Amino acid sequence: MSLVAGSYERFIWGFKLKALKHSHESLTVIPLFCFPSHISPIKSVAVAGSAAASGGADDTIKLYDLSASAEIGSLTEHSASVTALSFFAPPPL
Repeated sequence: MSLVAGSYERFIWGFKLKALKHSHESLTVIPLFCFPSHISPIKSVAVAGSAAASGGADDTIKLYDLSASAEIGSLTEHSASVTALSFFAPPPL
């Protein structure tokens, strides 16, 4: 399981949550990445599988590959603060 968080200080963090070997109730947190990704506060984050996206007050959506712990690009063809993000998930058959 992955955990991604953004901050008003423009940083984004990625972590992997892993169950401890001898405990089914405890998790350990493994850092994947941390860097200043936006030029203004991050207002939303979404994760689906190994893909993540963040949006902020800088009118930019950044895309990340969690398996490579890297930013893979950005979307800038809009002109408003990004306050919500989500990935489409088709319903199960």
